[in-house]
Amino acid sequence: MSFSGETSTLLNSGQDTTGAGDQGTTDAVAPTISEAAPTPATTEAPAAEPAKTEEVAAEAEKPAPKAPEKYEFTLPDGVDLDAASTEKFTAIARELDLSQEQAQQLVSLEAERVQAQAEAHARTVAEWRTAVETDKVLGGDRLKESVGVARAVLDKFGSPEISKILDTTGLGNHPALFTMLHRIGKAMAQDRFVVGGETGAVNTDLASRLYPNQT
Repeated sequence: MSFSGETSTLLNSGQDTTGAGDQGTTDAVAPTISEAAPTPATTEAPAAEPAKTEEVAAEAEKPAPKAPEKYEFTLPDGVDLDAASTEKFTAIARELDLSQEQAQQLVSLEAERVQAQAEAHARTVAEWRTAVETDKVLGGDRLKESVGVARAVLDKFGSPEISKILDTTGLGNHPALFTMLHRIGKAMAQDRFVVGGETGAVNTDLASRLYPNQT
């Protein structure tokens, strides 16, 4: 009794191996070396990593800092840069990576602005003084007397601090302020009165009556 069945796919190649009757036999076809020996698997080499990452490349292309270790500023005569302003500006200049030349240009620009502002104020103060000196009531031949009257009011009711403010700001030359002090002085002089009879009469001004402890 023979057994007729399908053979393994490796040996069968799709050919009919069934014999004629009980006497038929099938010759097995031996596989060739190329068919029998499997092709060794190819091992792929891993992809090479980039030599530099984007961060490293960006860092390599970053230009060298322009800010010096210490800024040295030159200012025109009469213009000063205080320590607090210098420290604040230096921090900003370093953050912006400004070179010495760039930082100096900004400092010079600010110095020119400050200097121009001071000169403009000086011209204004000079104009105030000229206005008082040429005033028809206060100036001219009366100027010396007018200054004395206004100064007497300031000395009596003012203080060293007020005098300093008027001098440093130039407001002591302002026509409106000078006129007010002069009017007060004139009013004080006109308000004198006589106490008692003709004998032993005492002239007392309004300020003395209002502020007896200051006389």
